[in-house]
Amino acid sequence: MRSALEAKNYKVDSLNLLETPSIPKDALELVIGGPTVPLNDDQTKLISDYLASGGAMVYLAEPTLSMKAGAP
Repeated sequence: MRSALEAKNYKVDSLNLLETPSIPKDALELVIGGPTVPLNDDQTKLISDYLASGGAMVYLAEPTLSMKAGAP
């Protein structure tokens, strides 16, 4: 995904909310790709505020049992 965005002249940076507890003001989109641990309350608040102010997000995760095809 990174190389596809860079090929279209997007600037792509990594962001670790544990180390830097803020989302840059000029971020057009936040991509969370394959998280390995749950988000904590502070991270959830940062992301919620970012989305409420018009930010966009893509969240990529492995499907859970309830997400698999044919599940109720």
